[in-house]
Amino acid sequence: MIDKRIVHPSAWKPADFTSKDTFSIDLSRGQVEAFGRALSKLASCGPVTCDGIDANGFDLQSIAGDIDRWYQELSTGRGMLNLRGFPVDEHPVEQITAMLYGLSSQWGTPVSQSVMGDRLGEVIAVDKLLHGERRRSYKSTHEMRLHSDFCDVLGMLCIRSAERGGASRYTSMISVHNKILETRPELLEPLYRGFYFWRIGEWPEEPVTPYRVPVFSETDGVLSAHYAGDLSFIDPNNTGHALSELDYEAIEYFVEVAESEELRYEFQIEPGECLFANNLTHLHARSKILNGPDVERRRHMLRVWVDCDQSFRPAVPELRVFEHGIGVSAHPEMMHA
Repeated sequence: MIDKRIVHPSAWKPADFTSKDTFSIDLSRGQVEAFGRALSKLASCGPVTCDGIDANGFDLQSIAGDIDRWYQELSTGRGMLNLRGFPVDEHPVEQITAMLYGLSSQWGTPVSQSVMGDRLGEVIAVDKLLHGERRRSYKSTHEMRLHSDFCDVLGMLCIRSAERGGASRYTSMISVHNKILETRPELLEPLYRGFYFWRIGEWPEEPVTPYRVPVFSETDGVLSAHYAGDLSFIDPNNTGHALSELDYEAIEYFVEVAESEELRYEFQIEPGECLFANNLTHLHARSKILNGPDVERRRHMLRVWVDCDQSFRPAVPELRVFEHGIGVSAHPEMMHA
């Protein structure tokens, strides 16, 4: 356990930001042109798809220095970076998808986000019967509580905003750790010990982890964290493992601190912006989405989960909830479940 206050750019609070500009970078004309050249080169090899990028790469060598600086900001800096200026009004969604996937593949491997095998998820409200997709929270309009995903880097690119709502919420888990250490240090022990984790029905071979998944963990003096955002993931009825009163108290206080106005920062990701975050140091959420009557004008985001190598952030293997690695295994036979 880390028993001293962590002083680091990743231990931010909303009071540290004068506005979203604090952690935003506007893409230069040259950087946007580099994406355009990479798209053209990819198109010369076949269809512009994620599979095409896996087979042929995405040539962003001309801005490799910029990409490395962005990666370092996510890895060892604040851990949150908003890139602005993706040309969403000038390219079809398929090409913007390729830009996001191509950039993310410079940092690691984009991984599956559900049993559907979607390595580039479209965060948009859908009707299950119409689209034949397995309903997941990110395909709905309801509010989502602060949580972690199953990846190292999370990317969210906005194609179109909602008529109302859909604000993004982020909290530094480093700051949450600092606050709990300051106010209720006795609650850190159960959070470091962790909980057996129900794999939300997406790992049929072994529905519950045979190991505890820690909320907080330390490796080489570095703090990492993971919280799924809902007690159902650790509920004894789902895991078969009892929780103590102290366990419940620790989780409840963790959520209370993370959701506090002192630590939670709320803002809109606007069209053409992509918010990247270190998933091992941040919680994220969104407010309820209120779309208008025109289904073609629904809020539309693109989401990517990136699995980086060990140098990104040393972390205990138990943070990989699905034993094959980061992400969720594709199970096509479960798509309509």
